[in-house]
Amino acid sequence: MNRIYIKNAIIVNEGKRFRGSVVIEGEKIA
Repeated sequence: MNRIYIKNAIIVNEGKRFRGSVVIEGEKIA
């Protein structure tokens, strides 16, 4: 299973934006 790490991403959720890190494992965001 591949793991992708994105550092300092701009995350948008329901119109709110914030900066954070994202880990994607396979097809799911963890």
